[in-house]
Amino acid sequence: MRQVVPRRFEGPIDVDPIPPLLHARRLPIRPPARGYAGAVPHSGQRITNPITGERIVFRRTTRQTDGESLVFDVELRPGAVIAGAPHHHPHEERFLVTQGRLVGWIAGQGRISKGPGERFVVPSQADHVVANGALGRSRAEVEAVPGGDFDHLLETAFDLSHGRMRRAREVARLMREQRVRISLVPDSLQERLMGSLSSVAPRGRAA
Repeated sequence: MRQVVPRRFEGPIDVDPIPPLLHARRLPIRPPARGYAGAVPHSGQRITNPITGERIVFRRTTRQTDGESLVFDVELRPGAVIAGAPHHHPHEERFLVTQGRLVGWIAGQGRISKGPGERFVVPSQADHVVANGALGRSRAEVEAVPGGDFDHLLETAFDLSHGRMRRAREVARLMREQRVRISLVPDSLQERLMGSLSSVAPRGRAA
């Protein structure tokens, strides 16, 4: 399996300076879990996150592509930030802006600002932050490669954002398995915290 070298923040950006970060571990993400209980993400499903300001519609789920990719539309309200903070993961994300403007920063590329019809790619393991740079809502088509179990993670995390605290342990397990990390927190600390939670997380879905 080809290993990827995690990309890192490279100095200050226009807002607050962001310190250097620890490298993410070079571990593969796991394929979609088979047979967990409850409903699974499906094409056409809409999920919302009132905390980050995101709304997602799944177009092709990881089960439809056998884990090879996940395709979805994302809509951001004014001021919204994808995932709510800088982060990195093994998935390569390919964006096509369809409305408004997306702005942000990608390690190795610097600042980005893309309008309708423009594309950009977030490489695997690159620290990044992407936000709505328009006064109104912004939208984009996104493909994540490989898909892994990314849709399950998104659906569970968005459910948690509505106050369903029983999903917290499952989110921790999925973030650990999918190697999704918050950029401003040392990976070693996140691993310990998520490991403590996910070790007792139920393998099925909480209601």
